[in-house]
Formats: sequence, C-alpha cells, structure tokens
Amino acid sequence: TTRIEYADRLKRVIDHGRSDDLEAMELGTNLRMSEVMAAIGRIQLKHLDEWTAKRRSNSKAIKHSTPIRKGGGHAWHQLCILSKNPNELISNLNSGEIDSKVHYPIPCHRQTVFANHPQHETIIPVCEEISHRLVAIPVHPSLSAEEIKKINSFLHL
Repeated sequence: TTRIEYADRLKRVIDHGRSDDLEAMELGTNLRMSEVMAAIGRIQLKHLDEWTAKRRSNSKAIKHSTPIRKGGGHAWHQLCILSKNPNELISNLNSGEIDSKVHYPIPCHRQTVFANHPQHETIIPVCEEISHRLVAIPVHPSLSAEEIKKINSFLHL
C-alpha cells in the first residue's frame, strides 16, 4: 500500500497478527505465500518425511534435555532449550554465529490479541515461569555434522 497509515496493520494481519517482536496484537492470518512459493511448497512436501527424520536425528545429536512425552513423536519444528539465563545463552550462541531466539516471550494467553478473553488474566504458573526462558536453536534438516558439533560446544560452555 502507499497509505502509510495502513502499512503496519496490513503487515501484522498477513503475519498472524504479530508485531515485529512476535506478540499477537490482533487476529491475523498467514497470507505470506505467493503462487511461486506454493509451487515450491508442493515439491517440498515430497521430502517432508525425510526432513522430519533428519530433524529428529539432529535433535538426538544435539545434547539437550528437552523432554518428549513417553510414546510420543516430535517433528522438531523448533528445538527449545529451557535456560535459567536466556539472554546469556543467546549471547553465547550468537557469538558463535548460531541463530537463537526466544519465540514466545509473552505466554500465548497473555498476548494483546486475547485481552478480552476470559483466560487473559488467568495465572498459569508453569507457562508464566518458562515462556521467556525457552531459547529456540537450529535443528533444521540441512545442519551439517560440523554445525551440530559447534552447537553442542556452545550449549555446554
């Protein structure tokens, strides 16, 4: 749009209603996919099982203690490390050029978009305690053995 007064809102609405710091400000949708990206995605779907298996393998190779429910499977879209000092962990990882980020610093039920929802003010102790301490690290299927080794070295400084 050329109308600056709409630009920020339109940017949010097409990205799940999220602001630049990933807080859901309003109900939105995922309209970021073009026809070209959809065509690429159709081809990529053929690799989904292989890539999921590779992420699972990478997760096992990365020395972390993130639990998985017994009998459950995990696709590892994200591998989150629960840290007592998330900013320090992120700083350490970034110094090694390892991408890391806290994706959900505000619990979902506390996001602005849910301000009028009955659970918005509900205290969910575990969620409140850990949401800002979960640091996502790379687990994607294209990680090399050397990159996994580097991640492990920075996780266990």
